[in-house]
Amino acid sequence: MKKLLLSAVLVASLGAVSVANAASTGTITINGSVVASTCSVLVNGAASPTITLNPMINTMLPAGASGGWTAVTMAVTNCAAITGWSKVYPYFSGAGIDSTNGYLLNTAATPSNVEIALSNTQAIGGALTLNGASGSQGAGNMNLSGAGSNGSFTYYAGYVAPAGTGATVGGVTSTVQYALNYQ
Repeated sequence: MKKLLLSAVLVASLGAVSVANAASTGTITINGSVVASTCSVLVNGAASPTITLNPMINTMLPAGASGGWTAVTMAVTNCAAITGWSKVYPYFSGAGIDSTNGYLLNTAATPSNVEIALSNTQAIGGALTLNGASGSQGAGNMNLSGAGSNGSFTYYAGYVAPAGTGATVGGVTSTVQYALNYQ
């Protein structure tokens, strides 16, 4: 009798679950478009450059300090207007971005307690928030005034010693991907 009652309860429970799931249905429609690249970009004269920072003495980078700023210029040329979009802006992404502070992680074989910041100024106060969403990294934007719009974005790459610890001797290597997004 107990087995029969237990089987009946299980069948009734499973039937109730099936009915509950069936009542929650719907359709999601997703629209979009794929467009041709409308701008040409060169960073310091190349599509995928290597930026070399000058060596820095570790004692000049105590905890929270920055230095060794080097210009990084993104020349954006031949931008065509896209219906519905009036501006273009850089967006930085990739696994090399520190999710806590937005700096670039050091992936060198001999770490040196240093990260890299991209900044609008030659100071940490102007650092881009690379861990921010598209359009909210502080990278600026350029108006699209029609076919053949041109402009540039100037940033500075520099060493940053994380808060709480100063730089130690070692290599510094990092990467970040860039794209142009429209608004």
